[in-house]
Amino acid sequence: MRVRATAPGKAILLGEHGVVYGNSCLALAIDLHSVIEADFSDRFTVNGYAIDRAHHVFLDEALDMLYRGEDEMKDESRRPLSFATSSQIPSASNLGSSSALTVCCVASLFVIMGEEATEERIAQTSYEVEFGVQGVGSPMDTSTITHGGLVFSSPRRESDKVLWEVGTMEEDKRWVMHEVERSSIPKVVIGYTQTKARTMEQVLRVKRFVEGSEFAREVIREIDELARKGYKALKDGDMETFGKLMNKDHELLSILGVNTLELQRLVDATRESSYGSKITGSGGGGSIIALSDEPQETAAAIEKAGGVGYVLDVEAEGCKIEW
Repeated sequence: MRVRATAPGKAILLGEHGVVYGNSCLALAIDLHSVIEADFSDRFTVNGYAIDRAHHVFLDEALDMLYRGEDEMKDESRRPLSFATSSQIPSASNLGSSSALTVCCVASLFVIMGEEATEERIAQTSYEVEFGVQGVGSPMDTSTITHGGLVFSSPRRESDKVLWEVGTMEEDKRWVMHEVERSSIPKVVIGYTQTKARTMEQVLRVKRFVEGSEFAREVIREIDELARKGYKALKDGDMETFGKLMNKDHELLSILGVNTLELQRLVDATRESSYGSKITGSGGGGSIIALSDEPQETAAAIEKAGGVGYVLDVEAEGCKIEW
């Protein structure tokens, strides 16, 4: 039984780091994709190699959580699987490479197991897999990648376009995921610094700052407010306002200590030709995002500043499964 699952990458527009605490966040799916093909085999492998948790940690966690389990009878009743993976999303770029593969893996396992593979279940379970590995985080990435399009997360219901609610694994928090209605959005331009982002390291670093500083907690509250204002501006098609909110959010993320010289160089290069630009994701490396009506000019500025420029559309479709 061969199952093929594809999923897009993602980029955070507003609200990263704050969303870990249950605050508001805006994200979009991008038209770079990851693919997993799974089939029965005589042993568990990835691209022909035995599964090694050090190199395939999210896939291994998904198998432990969903497929292999701790019950010996359950283990014996399920045949080993071989996985073939490929991805257009740069690794450790803060564009959802790990989350996209996790979503694909979870979706594939549900189909192989003959279980219901709804978007809500895939998104929730993929978040649980990531939390099982990292011990921190939010369901923003897995929800956006599973559904596609533009997604707004809030601790409460904001419209009748609710997709689902996701519960946390550690505290009494819930994220209500909304599909975003928007009149228009410019081209998405990603600038990849080619320096690796270590998401868990950055999230824990910010968490320590927030736990020990009222000033940092105020910054997190400001990031939440920007995301809420951005949700309204995006629905209204007010890109001038939205770009200013992106620029302000970048300043706040810099205060939290997740900016780098490489990221700032790309942000500076894109400001003239875009509505706004900022770090996307955890920071400490990885990528920036800009929204532009002159995307080729913006991408060229990124390249000139030493980054890799991607001109992308919002990917309307999320995870897709074929078998």
